[in-house]
Amino acid sequence: MARGLRTGANEFFYADVLSRNERTVRLRLSKLFDGATLDVPASCTAPAVRRQRDIAAPRVWVRADELPGAVLALRSWALPEAVEASYEPLPTALAAHVRKAAKTPVGAGAGAKLLPALSAVAPNARKANARADTPARHWYMLPDFAPRHRPDLFIARINSDRPRTILNRGRDALVDANFSTLWLTEPSDARTHMFLAYLNGTWRGRSSSTWARSWAAAR
Repeated sequence: MARGLRTGANEFFYADVLSRNERTVRLRLSKLFDGATLDVPASCTAPAVRRQRDIAAPRVWVRADELPGAVLALRSWALPEAVEASYEPLPTALAAHVRKAAKTPVGAGAGAKLLPALSAVAPNARKANARADTPARHWYMLPDFAPRHRPDLFIARINSDRPRTILNRGRDALVDANFSTLWLTEPSDARTHMFLAYLNGTWRGRSSSTWARSWAAAR
C-alpha cells in the first residue's frame, strides 16, 4: 500500500473537465488562474480522482471517462522554444498557459514562490544528459506514472465514516495522494474483485450476497 499521486502544485496540474471527446478536452483551470477555460489535446491530460466527492456514492468503482477532474500530463510535450526531438511542441494556447504559470506566485507576502520554484515541483526539472541520452525535463513535466499512481484499488486516507475501497476500472485513472493505493503485482480481474469485495465486506459488515452484487456491478 502506498500514497497516490502528489503533483506538488495542484493549482497548476489539476483542472475540472467541462467536456471531452477523443481529440480534445475542455478544462476549467483553478482559481489561481481565475477559473479560465482551456481547450487542450486529450493526449495532454489524464483522468484523475482528486477527492472523495469525485466518486458518486454508493459506487465502489470509477470509470476514467466519467471523472470530473484531470491532470495535465505533459511528459511528452515541451514549450516550442525548448522543444527537442524527444518532445512534441505544446499547442499555442496551452503553451501560453504554461508560460503564464511559470510567472505565477503561489502564497502571499514574503513566503510567496513562483510555481517552478516550489519544493515539490523544482525536482521535475533536469538538464539534458548526452552521455545517458536523456533529454532535458522541465518543471511542468510530472515524473513517469508508477503503479501506485494508477492502482487497482484505493481507499480515502481520511474518513468520517467507514471507508469504501474503490475499484479503478482498467487502471485507467490516476489517483491523488488523498488516497492510499493498492495494486496487484500480477493483475487479475478475478483477484482484484475478490479483494474489492473482501475489503468492503470486512469494513462495512455487509453480507456476502450484498458484495456479490457490488462485484457484479463493478464488472
